[in-house]
Amino acid sequence: MHSDRTFAGQFVFGDFVLKSEGVLSRGGKETRLPPKETLVLLTLVKSAGELVSKDALLDAVWGAESVGEESLTRCIYTLRRLLGETRDDRYIETVYGKGFRFNRVATFMPAAQRVSQCSLAILPFQISGFDSLAVHGSLIHKLSRLGHYGVHVVPAVMSREATSSAGIHALLEKVAPDYYLAGETVQRGGNRLLKLELVRSSDHALVSSHTLLLVDGMSDATLIQRIAAELPGQIPGFVPSRALPSDGASLDVMLSCQQARRYLRQPSRRNLDHALHYFQMALGADPGYAPAHCGVAEVYLALASLGYLHVQDVMERTRQALETAETLDPKSPLLLAVKGWYWRFAEGDTDAAEQCFHEALSIGAPIAELHYYYACHLVHEGRRADALAELERCLAIDSGMDRARIETIWVLFHLGRFALARETGEALLRTSPCPGPAVYAALAVVLMMQGDAESAVAMARRIGVEEEDALWLSACHAWVMASVDPDRVAGLIPALLDEAGREPPMLSVFLPVVRLLGGPDAARSLEIRAEAAGCRWLGLMRADPRLSDDPAMPAGESGRSRSLFKTTFNSEARV
Repeated sequence: MHSDRTFAGQFVFGDFVLKSEGVLSRGGKETRLPPKETLVLLTLVKSAGELVSKDALLDAVWGAESVGEESLTRCIYTLRRLLGETRDDRYIETVYGKGFRFNRVATFMPAAQRVSQCSLAILPFQISGFDSLAVHGSLIHKLSRLGHYGVHVVPAVMSREATSSAGIHALLEKVAPDYYLAGETVQRGGNRLLKLELVRSSDHALVSSHTLLLVDGMSDATLIQRIAAELPGQIPGFVPSRALPSDGASLDVMLSCQQARRYLRQPSRRNLDHALHYFQMALGADPGYAPAHCGVAEVYLALASLGYLHVQDVMERTRQALETAETLDPKSPLLLAVKGWYWRFAEGDTDAAEQCFHEALSIGAPIAELHYYYACHLVHEGRRADALAELERCLAIDSGMDRARIETIWVLFHLGRFALARETGEALLRTSPCPGPAVYAALAVVLMMQGDAESAVAMARRIGVEEEDALWLSACHAWVMASVDPDRVAGLIPALLDEAGREPPMLSVFLPVVRLLGGPDAARSLEIRAEAAGCRWLGLMRADPRLSDDPAMPAGESGRSRSLFKTTFNSEARV
């Protein structure tokens, strides 16, 4: 039975918004998709990250109609063109002989419940020092997105001439909006203010009045942003808490940050780059939005913790983002949690980290990230049972946060609960819309520790070539592969250690593979080297089950490869 092409809400992915009735929007430009293309895209987007077979697509879109695969192929071709795909950047991935996979994180935003529908006319403001027509047009463009929430703004072409009493009356008579917004500059106590009045058209009764301080050098964009942030909450029948965040950020900013956080939940190099892009897009629209600055810091910390970027390369930018966020919103529990993880991961200051987490937790806000970062801190403190409890609290708030579920796998692994770690990882593979390399790496290690070498190698091979520059993932991959083919891997380790040596926090992650190939003496040499380099992750890695005194060495280790590795590693260590 084929699907209905209408749906209550919208899907956001990349720079696109797929709206109800099959409207695809990007950068303010809207394209109405044909019915079949709408259903194909909707079916793929609803299953983002999962393989959708050709038969499933044909059934969802054409139902009992007798059509061949060429009809589906034509729809896919049309969608690729409308999405602006290139060979190296696919939204729709072809899995040859099987079907298709939507290769982007998709965020569904249900339609907000509306108390009422209303229309609003924005009258031009006469403000010295600003381009009044430009402000008028841009403000209407920004507010037009409120149409999804029941507030329909009269187009600028119909309201820009309403600059006199006669013009205003003509507009109200012709369009009959429910409300209109007027503005004028006033002087008060030596300050220049923009006084905004929201008026009910039927009887010209004042609904609300608000003033904005006009400062020297304020740009048109800043003025527009401030008006757009303040106005929605003044409109009768509009429920801000259902459409806009409580801190007054605009809908554009909210969408950007929401999309960024969706990418951040599922860590890979591509997703983290996308998250950074959307947080920076939010800051481009509103430089004073503290959660976006905090998000930038989170992305940099994630890139560094996985070994994609060197810690010292990103810490200055991380500090700047956190300092800006603190200036804007010093008591934010999210900011305090991110600061706590920064102090623990980047600076190694346990006391400062504990203080931040204590203050954040005392606020009692139901924020998943707060419990996630505290759990990461507890793991490094060796308090794994407490960390597991924090991760459970995190996932109770946001069950779709993949990075918390990945951390759960590692905590269970360190606790020696391999069966439950495997069960958690396999459940994540089944339910995550976009399981990434960090999932594959964790599960591969667990499978190998259980003695399931075939499954472990298959999982490790899924990590992907594009993730090879992540030192943490490289270390996991190398250990799994060395467990079954030590001769092949032994020659690759010195180059990885050389790269890790330039990044002290990551040096110790290679201890398991060094022990596997070179034995306890080689592992001890690396441990001494890591300790001398100030590796703050050394305590965590010393507790790794793969380094136990009586390790269950995987089959395939050979004396010849161990000897070869000892020679190569010891030579590398002397350099």
